[in-house]
Amino acid sequence: MNRYDVLIYCPLLLEFEAVYELFKFDENYSEEFDFPVFGGIVDDTRLLLVTSDDQNSIIARKIYEKLALKFDFGVVFCIGICGALSNDLSLGDVCYNTNNLDLNHDQKFGVGRTSLSPKYNKTDPVFVAKMNLFRTDPTMRSAREDWQENCRIWLSDRDNFDCSDFEYPTILSGPIVTYGVVADKDTKKRILELDRKILAVETELSGIFDACGHSRVISIRGVSDLADNSKNALEASSRGVVRQYAARNAALYFKTIIQNAPPLVDYIVSVRSMDAKDDGTKADPGADIFEKIKRSADHRLRAASPEYRDQGPVEWIPAPRVMSLEADSEENFPVEIVEALEDNRAILVNLPMNYPSQGLVDLYTLDMLGKMMLGKNVLPIVVDFVQVAPPKDLQQAIYDVQLDEIKKRKDISLVFIVSNYNPKSKSRSSHLFDMLKDYPDSFILAFVGSEVSTSVDGYADIIRGWSQYRLESVSLENMKRYLVRSHKYTEDEAETIAIRLTDTFDEFDLPIHPSYFVNIPRELLQRLIDANRRAELIELAVFGFLTFAVVGDEDRIVLSRTTRQRFLTMVAKLISVDKEKFDRKKLEELASIMAKQYDFDINPRLFIDGLCRNYIISFNEDGLMEFSLPFVRAFLLADYFRSNLADAKSYFQFDDEGFDFSAFNIFAEIGDVSWAVDEVCRRLDEDVSTFDALVGEALSRPVCEDRKHVLEDASFVPILASNQKDIANVRKNIERAAQEALDQTDSAGQKQILMDIRRKTREVVSGSGSSPVINKGKSRIVRDWQLAATLLGGGSESLEATRKRALATRIIELTCEIIDDWMWMIKKRDYSNMASVAFEQIMGDADLANRISDREAVKDYFSSVFAQMELRKMEGVVCSMVGNLSDICGGDVLAKTVTACRDDRRSREMIRCLWLVALDEDAGLKATDGAIRKFPKRIYPRVLFAKYLILRAYWNAKSRRSRENITETANNILKPLPLSVSGPDDQPH
Repeated sequence: MNRYDVLIYCPLLLEFEAVYELFKFDENYSEEFDFPVFGGIVDDTRLLLVTSDDQNSIIARKIYEKLALKFDFGVVFCIGICGALSNDLSLGDVCYNTNNLDLNHDQKFGVGRTSLSPKYNKTDPVFVAKMNLFRTDPTMRSAREDWQENCRIWLSDRDNFDCSDFEYPTILSGPIVTYGVVADKDTKKRILELDRKILAVETELSGIFDACGHSRVISIRGVSDLADNSKNALEASSRGVVRQYAARNAALYFKTIIQNAPPLVDYIVSVRSMDAKDDGTKADPGADIFEKIKRSADHRLRAASPEYRDQGPVEWIPAPRVMSLEADSEENFPVEIVEALEDNRAILVNLPMNYPSQGLVDLYTLDMLGKMMLGKNVLPIVVDFVQVAPPKDLQQAIYDVQLDEIKKRKDISLVFIVSNYNPKSKSRSSHLFDMLKDYPDSFILAFVGSEVSTSVDGYADIIRGWSQYRLESVSLENMKRYLVRSHKYTEDEAETIAIRLTDTFDEFDLPIHPSYFVNIPRELLQRLIDANRRAELIELAVFGFLTFAVVGDEDRIVLSRTTRQRFLTMVAKLISVDKEKFDRKKLEELASIMAKQYDFDINPRLFIDGLCRNYIISFNEDGLMEFSLPFVRAFLLADYFRSNLADAKSYFQFDDEGFDFSAFNIFAEIGDVSWAVDEVCRRLDEDVSTFDALVGEALSRPVCEDRKHVLEDASFVPILASNQKDIANVRKNIERAAQEALDQTDSAGQKQILMDIRRKTREVVSGSGSSPVINKGKSRIVRDWQLAATLLGGGSESLEATRKRALATRIIELTCEIIDDWMWMIKKRDYSNMASVAFEQIMGDADLANRISDREAVKDYFSSVFAQMELRKMEGVVCSMVGNLSDICGGDVLAKTVTACRDDRRSREMIRCLWLVALDEDAGLKATDGAIRKFPKRIYPRVLFAKYLILRAYWNAKSRRSRENITETANNILKPLPLSVSGPDDQPH
């Protein structure tokens, strides 16, 4: 069977000749058929040209069917003339279809009918995207202008034809109708009621769709009339010149894109390569079906997702996990989608309100390929819900796969992924499930926005049969796997970066779309690790969401991402700084003012609609605008303050109860914060010098002169220090934790469990409405510490050395003060007394007491349990304070600053050295070894220091060598423990 990349179908001889004269066709097959057929090659693209010289969809279908017996081709272009239905089209303009409405299918359509039921044919969105790229890409502008100029010259050269009313032809894409001649206003009006975006009417396209069985069909049409009763008069007065002009413009546009749009040509050739073997014979239908699905999903994803579009080949990107909405909340944790499908035949995933759904279906398609389910390879197939309408069969809603090819295969687990699902359509949902009864072993996956349950009547009845899940985060393991594959990090490096990314996403509440990962350059990831630079990650996410708004803009004039950012920045400033409020009307008025100022011919309503539709903004129950995505507001505001410092100083008032930490975190990285550093240093001095007075009655530590820090104070004796057996158990536990940190067996999986538990705990606490009671003084101290750490971390590359060192020194001082008071607060809870009370309660039960033979053993047991509880609380203090400090002020750029902040006071020096481990590991460990030699041989502080280092080795070390070095230092800290029980409390070793 002869292979051709493109079939060009021209209904009329006029259109056929327009194409024929532009190309060289060396192969003539006309004698084998009863109509003209010619073949040729343009560069490496093989073309087959045919005409029937008749405008009829049935004839078009029959022509295709005859050709298919001899030839094999992947994409089809119908090239010819059309009647314009849209006022945006003028004579000579060119349009092409994104989809096709077949009104010939509606046998009742005609005079007197007031409603229509067309058959919809949807062109492959990737095919359309490649066509659109040529029309919109600035790099291809010169080729488009050459086409326009060529068209204009041809028309002006016609003898006795006045072309003064003709402007340069334009190009539009949108729906095109297949029907007969439209020559009356009533018919035209009823067609446009179907879809206001319909561009034109022609007579053949639906026949090609019916015959070829796939969606790779595009009709390029030149406008030869305005689909009204002036058609015949126009043809007569122009003596056919306008028809020739329209046909030639369409043909020349086809030649222009074939010769000047490499992405389109690559798509055409790749489609052909999916369906044929090297020897030219038809490929085995099932042999490369997985590769075919992969390529199709990849093509659609590039069309739908701005982040993904311009990337090179991407083998795999991580898809989010899901969590059941029906399972027991205490035992319910996120799982991979394949795990969820194994337990449920039909899964409906609820998307967060501010989550972009673009490309999600294809991301899951790519994610599932290569995975196993129930011992079989997963074969994901996309079903377009828009095409699921009685009496259509399932094949008409399927992308790129013939169901007959796979229906009998026993080696696959078939997963139907439903795109564009809308539970409002009960009939379509019912029809879909009826059709899927023919595939009893298959699985179904669909997605729906979170607003559906509140906007659809009878929602619970509609979705009966679905198991409901909600979308969750990408797993640590998959994020790590992606970083290893795409950026060539080692396993340990990738895991460390994945943890840092996850923490950043959680802190800023970023609903990360998986395609976001493909747009993160390695340099940015490295800066996140080396200097904790997060503002650039936030900026990338903001750009991504605004680009989604650009792609989905329905206005005739589509404004750029930067223009939308400028508008939203103005809105963020007016709301946050000027305290203005905006309802829908006022916001549209603001958009109108912007349009007038910059001379934009836009529809303000559509402009605001695009921002709402992409969940960037929303309107609350009072009708006032809010940013749906808090990180967008925070970034835009911080970016505004970068060039408006006076407003920043006025806005960031450090004692305000509603202080905007989200915007301040970003501003600390991108703005001039020297003024803030000076003020915060002053506050920190005050906090340290008047700590006891500030905390007041909430103070936990003893008030006396010359009191030692709690880590050095001999009077501070936890339960642990009084029992040799407890010390031995603690040491065993630490040794076991150190070994786990070294081995890292299934580390990503174990860490994921811990992170999920942490996230669930945070949700429970936040949902309960309760929060720890903290007095005003402590609240100020905690806030000042956070401000200082944020300023030092964010300004690590912009602040002068003197300011950085001033901040670092004061942060260490305040950290020690907070640890001191916090540890005494734990001690005041008197865990020893809790152990005694628990023991007495047990012994107070006569039945239990009679069964206990060794009262002292039971007493020791309770003492040990509460000693461990007390120790864990104390571990949490050091690990939390130093760990947060290392996370916020991490990166080697601060190493020199912290190195310079040496302190003769032993507790402060230990905190400094532990912090330095996060900045310059080798220098930090060496400094820690030196500092611990001067430290008292006390049990519990050494346990706390060692436990912090082991946790750091587990969570943050980037290599096996790093883990070994950190755990070795932890071991050095613990070496004197057996001697410390009876040894001199303050004697250095």
